[in-house]
Parts: sequence; C-alpha cells; structure tokens
Amino acid sequence: MYLDNDTLNVIKNNFQDSKLDYDMSLLHNIDTLPIGSLKIHELNSKMTQNMDKQKFIMFANDVINNGLKEPIVVWKKRGSNFIIDGKHRYWLFKMLGIDIIPVKFLNTNYTKEQIMNEIISRDTTRKNQTKSQEYLTGYQYLLELGNTKENKKLVQNKFNITGTDMSKMKFIYEMIPIDYIDVLRKKGIVIIDKKPYRSIDSLYKLAKSIKDDIDANKKGKYEGNNNEYDFIFDKDVFKDVGKKYNSFLCEFKKAINDADDKTIIDVKRKIDDDLKEIISLKLFS
Repeated sequence: MYLDNDTLNVIKNNFQDSKLDYDMSLLHNIDTLPIGSLKIHELNSKMTQNMDKQKFIMFANDVINNGLKEPIVVWKKRGSNFIIDGKHRYWLFKMLGIDIIPVKFLNTNYTKEQIMNEIISRDTTRKNQTKSQEYLTGYQYLLELGNTKENKKLVQNKFNITGTDMSKMKFIYEMIPIDYIDVLRKKGIVIIDKKPYRSIDSLYKLAKSIKDDIDANKKGKYEGNNNEYDFIFDKDVFKDVGKKYNSFLCEFKKAINDADDKTIIDVKRKIDDDLKEIISLKLFS
C-alpha cells in the first residue's frame, strides 16, 4: 500500500502520543507472531480491495487510540504464515515499527475454496462495493476455482450473478487486459483512453467495439487511427513503464495491422504477463 511521507508522519506522531501500551509480550493466552514472519496470501491480494488513504488514516487512528479489536487471521502452510484477513492491520503495525502482532490461526487443512470463502466473508470493504465490483469479485473467484460448469453455477448462486452478466464478463476478460479489470474491481472506476468506466456494461460495450473493429479488418490491413488502441497502455493508469511501453505498443499495433487473430491473442497475453511484472502495486492501492 502506498502512502506519502506526510501521511506516514502524521500516523507515526499520533502513535507516539498514544497512551496505549503496545508491548505484545504482555499478552496472555493469545497467539502472536513476528511481523517479519508474515506474508499476505496472493488470494487476499486478488480478491479484496485496499482502503483509500482517508479510510486508512481513520482506521489507523482508531487502532492507535482504542487498540486492536481483532487479531489478524493467518493460515499456516508449508512453513509460511499467510495473512487471510487483516492486511491493513499488518501494514499499520509494520509502519509503526511494532514487531509482534496478535493472530488467529485457520485450520491448516483448508482447501483453496475454503480459504477464498474465509477471505470474502471477512472482507469488510465489500459492503461498499458496487454491483459491478461484486460481480467481478465473483468472476475472479471462478477463475481461481476453475472455470467449470459446476463452479460457474456455484459462483452465480454465491454472488447472485445472472447468466447474461457471466457471459459479458467472460467476453470482457478475453478482450481487455486484466490489469484494467482489476482497477475497476478494486476502485469502482477505471480510466481507459481518458474515459471513465464504472460498470460491466460499459466495459462490455468497449470490448464489443474492439472486437467489431478487429473482425471488420480481418482480411486486410488495419486502416483506422492507430491511437484507437492506445487504451491498453493509457499512461493515466500504467505509468513509468519506460522502454517496454514503446516496444509493447509497436508489437501490438503490428499485430493489429497483420489482422491475424492468433497473433493478436498471443501478443495480448504476452503484454498482460509482462506488464504485471513492471507495474508498481501502488497504482492499485
């Protein structure tokens, strides 16, 4: 999570002024772990949102002044301690230099589906989600679980998703880079080619227009405005990607001009995979 230095200093100063005792060695009958032994489970990162700056400041001040109300939830697997719930508490303690944090352990034999259920059921940010955010969380759940007919029905029931909206999301995931979809899922809005998109329906229309343009030019050169496809690398969202930005852009435009569906899909996958490695997580915090 990214916070500017001024915000960090305010939180730290509030902590220094607090009269609460944060010596975790004084706790009895409560499990604790060193902060350095913890890591956030990748499913937590994929399935939940991060608080915005103002909410985090309010949360931090509440913990500093009133104490930690709940331990973080940890799943111990193969010698690692994975945070299933409580990443903001973990980040706060780490920022404040507190070395030990109270924890509650989950059953080590939990399946992936049970872990995802724990994450979703404990995610307090979900109550502020739009319907589109909730649906996209459900679709992410399906992708993690495995896109089978049985799992699709399970997810539709669990997240109250219609068959039509499930089909729309499948199409969106095929046509639009997942990084953009993740921004909409986590933020409730994503800027693409300087236009705001707030819903599955609006992204679906964009995905359809892209597919229509590609289909219309299958047999010849792509003659449209090259900037039309710049949304994939919109600098408002993906900044600081340097030379890779230009090389990806050229490669993708060449694929469009070649009008070869397989090439387009292969290049899009390569772009999606490589961008994940070079884009800072702070863009999505």
